[in-house]
Amino acid sequence: MRNLIIAATCVLAVSACATNAVSNSSKPVVAPIAQQVEAQPANSSLTYAAGPRIQPIYPGFDAIYGIQGTAVLMLLVTPNGQVTSVRVEKSAGDRQLDRAAINAARQWQFIAGRKNAVAVPGYARIPVNFSVNSPSLPNDWPANYIHPRYVLDTQAMPYASVDDALLSVTAGRASMSIIPSRESQMFVIRDDKGAVHEWWIFTDMDTEYATALRYTFTYTGMPAVPEIKVSALCRGGASFCDSKASWLLRGPLFATGLQSSAEKSP
Repeated sequence: MRNLIIAATCVLAVSACATNAVSNSSKPVVAPIAQQVEAQPANSSLTYAAGPRIQPIYPGFDAIYGIQGTAVLMLLVTPNGQVTSVRVEKSAGDRQLDRAAINAARQWQFIAGRKNAVAVPGYARIPVNFSVNSPSLPNDWPANYIHPRYVLDTQAMPYASVDDALLSVTAGRASMSIIPSRESQMFVIRDDKGAVHEWWIFTDMDTEYATALRYTFTYTGMPAVPEIKVSALCRGGASFCDSKASWLLRGPLFATGLQSSAEKSP
């Protein structure tokens, strides 16, 4: 089974992604904005501190459905090089992607610029790009559901919460490693003949966006129009699940091989 390859890259780590206002490729784009503290001008010498930088964690749901985009952040950096505030100047088109970029940016460390030999605060404009590579169909996905039609399952899940579903579904089952991320876990439930009956995905379990996804395969054999019933249970409540309905009806990226942009999301 091949792994879904996920890239959450930001200009801090890949200089080719940045449009620098200075010649040094290790320097971020900086720009003055109206604030109560003095900011560095556009030709600031603000640079990144040496050493590895925390990379954004691709949200599990977004990775499953191929939601991608670029968030542009405006960071305020203190004289000691710490990020004291982060503002989204341009959204990636998806709240979870923006949140992932912000959480990483707050942990970045800089070397502040100097004025009259004294370290001063500065601003950095940082684009953070999230992109997903098209994966191969996993071996366990039923061969007669290569191009299925997804419909919302009207039957309610028999669990009171996402955590209850996780405890029940995972009992005695090994997680599948289609996506190399702690943000998602996948489990297969087979019928008494060994055929895949349900496919479960749990995403973002350590966040407020925790979601349990259930795909129910409704036919055997080779139906002319295979249909998969999909339902979701969300820690954020029914309204949060409803906001994801359009993605649920597109199917997971690994089952379609198609990429979708968050900016084109309804």
